[in-house]
Amino acid sequence: MQSIRSTLSQPVATSTNTGAAVTFPSSLFHPRSHQQHQHHVRLQHEHQFPELDNVVCFSVALTIPEIVLAIAAFLNRSTLARCAVVCKDWYVIFQPLLFRIVKASDFDQPEFVTSFVNHTRFVTSIEWFQESASTLTGGAASVVVPKKQAWHNRLFSKKSSSSSNNNTSIPLRTATDPHSKPFDQLKLILDHTDGTPALESLSVRIHNQDPNIVLTLQAPTVTNLQIGTRGYPARKPKVFMEDILRSFPNLVHLTLEGLFTLCSQAAEDRSKALLGQGQGGTSGGNESSSSSAASQPQAQGILTFPVQQQQQQQPFQHAAAAHTTTIAGMTISGPFPVTPQVEDLPTPTFTPVSPPTDSNYNNDKGKSTLSNNSLSSLSTAKAQTSLSTIKSLNLRLVDISQENLLALARQMPRLQSLLIEEFLVPDMMIKIYRWTWSLDFIHSLRNSIPHLTSIRMAFPFDSIKEDTIIEILKSFPLLTTVGFRNSFFGTRALEVMQSHCKFVECLDVSFGNSRGFKGALLQFLQTWSKLREFEADGFVFSLDKPIDDDVPRTPWACTRLEKLVCGFSGTESMIFQHLSQLPLLSSLTISYPAINITPIETTLAWMAKSTRLEYFWFPQTRHVAVERASIVWILEHWPELKVLHVAGGLVSQREVVQQWCREAGRPNLVVEFDRV
Repeated sequence: MQSIRSTLSQPVATSTNTGAAVTFPSSLFHPRSHQQHQHHVRLQHEHQFPELDNVVCFSVALTIPEIVLAIAAFLNRSTLARCAVVCKDWYVIFQPLLFRIVKASDFDQPEFVTSFVNHTRFVTSIEWFQESASTLTGGAASVVVPKKQAWHNRLFSKKSSSSSNNNTSIPLRTATDPHSKPFDQLKLILDHTDGTPALESLSVRIHNQDPNIVLTLQAPTVTNLQIGTRGYPARKPKVFMEDILRSFPNLVHLTLEGLFTLCSQAAEDRSKALLGQGQGGTSGGNESSSSSAASQPQAQGILTFPVQQQQQQQPFQHAAAAHTTTIAGMTISGPFPVTPQVEDLPTPTFTPVSPPTDSNYNNDKGKSTLSNNSLSSLSTAKAQTSLSTIKSLNLRLVDISQENLLALARQMPRLQSLLIEEFLVPDMMIKIYRWTWSLDFIHSLRNSIPHLTSIRMAFPFDSIKEDTIIEILKSFPLLTTVGFRNSFFGTRALEVMQSHCKFVECLDVSFGNSRGFKGALLQFLQTWSKLREFEADGFVFSLDKPIDDDVPRTPWACTRLEKLVCGFSGTESMIFQHLSQLPLLSSLTISYPAINITPIETTLAWMAKSTRLEYFWFPQTRHVAVERASIVWILEHWPELKVLHVAGGLVSQREVVQQWCREAGRPNLVVEFDRV
């Protein structure tokens, strides 16, 4: 949503569902008292009065958020702070919007800070991000808008929580003043006496800073933590998982993204002890796991970790023989460990530890050489204090070695979802993960996280072979989500997945490098009815030929698809006629070819039953503009649509399409255009 200030420059004229219109005087947004202009405000029903002197008329009914912004635009700072407290019962809509015009200098006022802290006591989600921002001045307040209107995406995104229906999310903006300390604002909120008892989700994005500063925050109730870093520091910071678990003991979902190293203190202490005793192993003091893996390949995998000995210290035992087990009425045979249900696992206990400080990360940890007895005691202590409740771990660009990944896995017996992605950008063509992917390593990972149901990986082509993928699939038969992007996932891996992983519902094989794979993939779509999400970016399925890659073209069996990413070969009507067989689609990305969604009688009309669509991405035919009739049809038939992304084209129609959305009563629809 754009602010009222920008909307004033382009008045719109349309009808509304309620037939009501709101008229605001143009002087309302100047620093004058409200009483001087109260007589200019008009409410019209069924029709609009002619425009008066010094009055800007809105023939489109303003939504409640827009009205709140209009009111807050001419309030002074102390009044704005009081409104946040008064409106606490309306915080689902009002409170986040009131702080959309907050300035960094407002935090210098004690009265404002008090009101702000009182406000945050009700939030369940906080997003704090540091990035360049542009300052727009004028009127009664300065509005700082982050790049790409990030406020809009954070203010109006749905937040789900099972504990409360009255959730709110507050994005906190930082100042560009180098003399200010914007991170202190976040610490002030979390370190308050009353704290934030309802806070469940915390997302922090920093720029050119050590991610360990996030671990100094006081937020023990957080269950969903996201830490992201931007920039390319000269030296990779090192973050220890034990420190994360001490600062956030109730974590369930953890996402780390950035150029830093993730380590386990237990793994580093063990490596140092073995190295000091002359038993080999890798040095824990290396800054990068790639150098460790390249120089000591014999120390990779299970060799540096006596798995059987450590398993005896776990609170439950694993069976190590081949057997059968029954899950959801289906019997599966395989050499995977028998473990109790996730709900039956003992609740981990945590020793109260003071939050880490910046000085802790400048000291070298574990300098003393450990004996065998002290090493065993240390491992036992680590198991007692670091056993976590984490069920989801996402790592993007984070440097982690095989030894440290195994050590982390042993601390996360409840882990169900694992995502590891390595992004390659033009100015950073490097390999982060240099793993051997030995059988011992894969089996050790299986024994540590036997309940894994989702695995997603994205490495360069030469980092993971098809034989490795096959062994991973055989080791985790409970998988429901399988993703291997940029890999050699091919026909053999697909056959193994169908025979060993009976519960797969989500598959991502985008940008695969296996020849002759499209035919097998097409047969999979024609037979696997349980599929809910399918991503195959880079694959093009023919709809204009009876045979595609030596496979007769028949209707897909996966009619319950909710997410689809792929390309097609055929006319627009063929494509949308084929998609009409998938009425449950909520996210659709047509990566190929460039299409024209006009006229709607032969294209979009095929998908009139796809009323659940929330995301639509398609490449636009060059030199052909998107017509108003198509947008109106989309808005009428896809009421749940939140994002409309148009790729290609010579001219961006973003502003025009947004105007059409506002006129149709859908001002919150996000419109994205990519110009060629």
